Amino acid sequence: MTTGPDLGGTRPARDVFKDYLNTFDDIVRRSGATFKKWDRADLAGYNAAACGVHSREDGRLYTRQIEGGPVPDPDAAIADMKAYWESKGYTIGNIFTNMGGNTSGRQINATTPTGILVQFTPGKEQSTIKVKSDCTLDPKARETTTATSPLEPGA
Repeated sequence: MTTGPDLGGTRPARDVFKDYLNTFDDIVRRSGATFKKWDRADLAGYNAAACGVHSREDGRLYTRQIEGGPVPDPDAAIADMKAYWESKGYTIGNIFTNMGGNTSGRQINATTPTGILVQFTPGKEQSTIKVKSDCTLDPKARETTTATSPLEPGA
């Protein structure tokens, strides 16, 4: 299943990582919830997971899910996020309004123009955000990021 543009894994790991962090930060700020464990400035300790571009695990991608606080009106938060993502050129995917279980029952999924998968689940008790970057073939993505050198010296 193709979820975003086919960039063939050609984007440098540094660009993929920066877009991933910027996308996460943007969603956190727009969400209306507080995410205490999110710190955009903390660049250390990111390990990219295996993904496939030409074969099953020839590339790497960044992925993380964080839990945060509540939003007062989850339906309004979904509508706001949808409009915001559309204004940024995201492709809106599934929107769930009655998932049941231990979730808020609401979730919106989308793909950025560069192929980053995003998921926002606002709730009255808890909210979550999940971001999954596009896959890159750049060998630098196999390195664990550090606080001072995320993927390249002087980054």
